[in-house]
Amino acid sequence: MSDPTIHCITAVPFNPALLALAKASRVLLLQGPLGPMFDRLTRWLQAGGASVHRIVFQGGDRADSRMLIPVSYRGTLSEWEGFLDDFLSQHNIDCIVLFGQSRHYHARARLCAESRGIDLVVLEEGYFRPGFMTMELGGVNGYSTTLQRYVWAPALQHQCPTLLPSGPVCPDISRHHFQKTVWHACWHYLAMYRARLEFPGYQHHRGSSLLSYTSYWLRSWQRKLRRRSVDVHFQQHLLRSRQPYFLVPLQYDGDAQIVHHSPFERNTDFIINVMRSFAENA
Repeated sequence: MSDPTIHCITAVPFNPALLALAKASRVLLLQGPLGPMFDRLTRWLQAGGASVHRIVFQGGDRADSRMLIPVSYRGTLSEWEGFLDDFLSQHNIDCIVLFGQSRHYHARARLCAESRGIDLVVLEEGYFRPGFMTMELGGVNGYSTTLQRYVWAPALQHQCPTLLPSGPVCPDISRHHFQKTVWHACWHYLAMYRARLEFPGYQHHRGSSLLSYTSYWLRSWQRKLRRRSVDVHFQQHLLRSRQPYFLVPLQYDGDAQIVHHSPFERNTDFIINVMRSFAENA
């Protein structure tokens, strides 16, 4: 049976997730992007009059939380859902914010929010706008229902000018944005490693070896430097050419969009499928 709410289209002047955040009174933050982004979000929410709580699961999360004294969850993954249910009741939470809906703890939080009728704001990387993030109400990627439930009506913004009184959450798009990102990531994983004994039950959503990440970054930079000249010339050719072309964005093999929301096991399978499709239909 289809969900009847999916067929009820609502006109909105802003992103529905942003509207939910602006209207929320008691917000719970779970794991966020590495670095101070959730601290900036906390300031924005508090400026709008909301009370904000944060639960951290490991030392890196705790190091990233400087605006709030967070609650440290040190239990096992199997105990998490019961802990969260009690926390939501105790603090009367009306909105949950998380980054990465398919992480072990977040997948359970999404189901818990759905069963309680609590707004769930899901963040994800904004791949096509550096410094920005994707934000949807209820879920992103394969769980997204935004386009089925809402239609953007910018004309309505004039009817509710005070709906977002605290202004935007400004992104960090300075010249040294990449260097800052690397610093935040290194600091997060170092803090996570140092506090590993304090959070014995924590299960990370991907590998946590700093050495492994370093090797991947070095290989990536080496390839980009080696192919920089060829890639730049090819991009210029595409931009100057009047011939149409297709752009196919790729994920890394362990990304949730591939693991949870596609029939492919890895990028190679997807690439081969696309090439075969072009060969058969070109």
